[in-house]
Amino acid sequence: MVTESSDMLRPNSYFTFEERELGVTTEKPSRVQVHLNNGCRLTLVLLSFERQSFIRRQLLYYSSRSVHIVIADGSAVPWQDGLFGHSGEMTWEYFHVPGYYTYRDRLALALERVKTEYVCLVEDQECILWTGLQAAVCTLDALPDHVCAGGLVAIAQAKPNETVLYPWGNRGVPWQLTNPDPLERFRKITGPDHRSANLYYQVTRTSTLCNFAQMLRGFVGDSLATPEVALAGYLALAGKWAMGEYPYWIKAGETVPLPTDAVVVIPAIEIEEICSKLLELLVTNGDECADNLCLDDLPELCEAIEYGWGESSDWATTSIAYVSNLQTSEPGDMSRMVRKARGFFASTLRERAPRIYSVLRPNSIQAFFPALGFFDYAKAHSPGSYEVTFDLLTIAKIWHSFPQGLSISDQISKGGAGD
Repeated sequence: MVTESSDMLRPNSYFTFEERELGVTTEKPSRVQVHLNNGCRLTLVLLSFERQSFIRRQLLYYSSRSVHIVIADGSAVPWQDGLFGHSGEMTWEYFHVPGYYTYRDRLALALERVKTEYVCLVEDQECILWTGLQAAVCTLDALPDHVCAGGLVAIAQAKPNETVLYPWGNRGVPWQLTNPDPLERFRKITGPDHRSANLYYQVTRTSTLCNFAQMLRGFVGDSLATPEVALAGYLALAGKWAMGEYPYWIKAGETVPLPTDAVVVIPAIEIEEICSKLLELLVTNGDECADNLCLDDLPELCEAIEYGWGESSDWATTSIAYVSNLQTSEPGDMSRMVRKARGFFASTLRERAPRIYSVLRPNSIQAFFPALGFFDYAKAHSPGSYEVTFDLLTIAKIWHSFPQGLSISDQISKGGAGD
């Protein structure tokens, strides 16, 4: 039986704020006095918008780990918790560039601050398990032809007595991009199965992601889908990837409600521009992984994204309902995410395999998504691993104790943060 210390959930046990004065800042890394511990090889980049309570919850989970966290906040008002701090071996720094559409700038600015060998993007509500991050780093150490690494993906759903985990459909079980042809890898990741998120939240070599972020910063486009699809496509062109068979990413909560003018289909002119920039980045810069690519491959890249995300794709129609759901979503509603995943699976099955659908009615689709508690999930996917079990039970306890994140008042009521 694995137990957790009660100290784990005392915010003041983990937050040591070294600067109390906070202003809007986009200063260069040299202006931020952050000292990484000598053994730190990984930086997490946390891109957030109007979810500062969940940022604090992330710091609570990663506290005392040998990791650095760069918080790139787009909220209207900067948070009140300082510009940088530490908890044991974990260090963090914060900067603020307000605005929903400042994502590209925040990503580039955050990566300018990364000094470690590896980097991973992290969503503010969700969890990339520490044991999964360590396994991913080991994978990249061992496989130089792999451009990024990660493991299994599960969706968390709150039940009356516990939170259970479901595999994230076909994105949550092992699959891979190991075809030696980079164009085939690109087609698979940017196609209509919409698996680009799998590569988005992976551990990546810092130099690879920095080059992409600087390219993206100079890109002018309207579609919210472009950054994720472009990054996944870039990584697929740059090298191989295979999902590890270990717990890694737990999805929870909801996407921030989209603006009324949100566009999630990628227009043809935007597809051509981003594909041109990807090829230029890989080919013109003499990237060694681009030996099998040339500028003449542009039409094939454009065709692949058009088929999966463009104005002539099936997504152009189904995205209307998708956007409507997100524009009315409430952060923290894990049940809705699971319902939408099941609904999408059911509609896809009905269209592509009607005979199977006639046997498996929608209320039976959950048979494909076996629910497991956090402890059973650890037993199923990392049997005998105390570290993975403890890791999963830790995040379960933190999420249970702080379902809406960690507020300033939570810190004060628990004794306050150290100055």
